[in-house]
Amino acid sequence: MTALFRHLHAIMKTIERSSFLCWKESEISFSKELPVQYSEWMNTIWDISNRDKIKIYLVSEGGESFDLKENVEEEYAEFLKGLESDETVEVSLTIDKKIVNGYLSVYCFEKFAEDISSLPIDKVLTAFSNFMKSWSEYNL
Repeated sequence: MTALFRHLHAIMKTIERSSFLCWKESEISFSKELPVQYSEWMNTIWDISNRDKIKIYLVSEGGESFDLKENVEEEYAEFLKGLESDETVEVSLTIDKKIVNGYLSVYCFEKFAEDISSLPIDKVLTAFSNFMKSWSEYNL
């Protein structure tokens, strides 16, 4: 397991930032010398709940970009092959969380609770009210 892969999994445990339904982390990077294996990216994607959508977008120092997803292993290998030997790749990881059948993914309860407690009570109540409304629409 590479250091970046461990870093990604550590980040997955601290996801409850920005909002209840979306989280974005863009401070990850790796070099061509120590690339992340495609199988490691797939493990990260598969670790996310099916109700949530994960997007992984890679941008090289040279401006080349790559949208990482399932079934693009050959294209990923070509992307890596096209990098200069000392080039760094910035990673943008976004998770769009969805409420399905009344369930919302919480990847780290402590950070989720911290995020909620930092918000004004009216925003928290509005968010939970919207959660309940969206859940009841599917269960009527």
